[in-house]
Amino acid sequence: MSFVGSVLLRGQVGRLAACGCRSSVGVTGIAPALPSFSHQPLDGRRNYATDFKLTAFQKQKLVNCFEFYDVNKDGVIRFEDDFQAALNRYIDLNGWTEESPAYMGYRVRWTAFWQDLYFGKLSRMDPKQRKDNNEITREEFLAMWERALKDSAELAKTPGWVQQLIPDLYKAIDVDGDGSLKLKDYENLFKAFGRLDNVEQIFDRLDANKDGQISRTEWILHFQDYLFSEDRDRRGNLIWGSLGHGSW
Repeated sequence: MSFVGSVLLRGQVGRLAACGCRSSVGVTGIAPALPSFSHQPLDGRRNYATDFKLTAFQKQKLVNCFEFYDVNKDGVIRFEDDFQAALNRYIDLNGWTEESPAYMGYRVRWTAFWQDLYFGKLSRMDPKQRKDNNEITREEFLAMWERALKDSAELAKTPGWVQQLIPDLYKAIDVDGDGSLKLKDYENLFKAFGRLDNVEQIFDRLDANKDGQISRTEWILHFQDYLFSEDRDRRGNLIWGSLGHGSW
């Protein structure tokens, strides 16, 4: 079972209620009385298999995510340009060297996240037309997410690369590898990628139960809202900072 599915199956209904989050993600095995995280059809007739398109709000959130990782603001995400620039900042923030075991292990975690993301691009393309250029344009980024969300109304039914990306990103942000995301982890993330948002306020919103950390369960639920929710007040909308940054 995937990391996403296993966490969702545990439910933690009481904790999620305290977060103001819905109780389940419609995964097989959850009691049917619990509500599911499903898209609400815009007109009661929406067919996700044939006419699904990203909503304006989904595009706004995904563009904000893209622009977070486009460190040099050239409209293309590349590991060697954007992610490496962020990793170089992590070296300075943590007092590492390029040869230090801590840095090398950390680079492996960010590489895993990039590979998940890049596979998302390749998976939507005809194998005969693939250009393995190790970059993702903004248009490709939106197209790959539209393809990923097209056949599923729930996070637990998204393609494997999406479900792998979620824990891999969690591990990448977790600098000390202690299995939780703390304010310092989030501050370093935003500094490394050159974002100037009020990280303390963002973290406070994401830390739904106010225990000083973002748990894996909270992380998954925030991702669910980031990808699917049309509610602008959802905490998960802030994973990559204020939506004021995104333009499209």
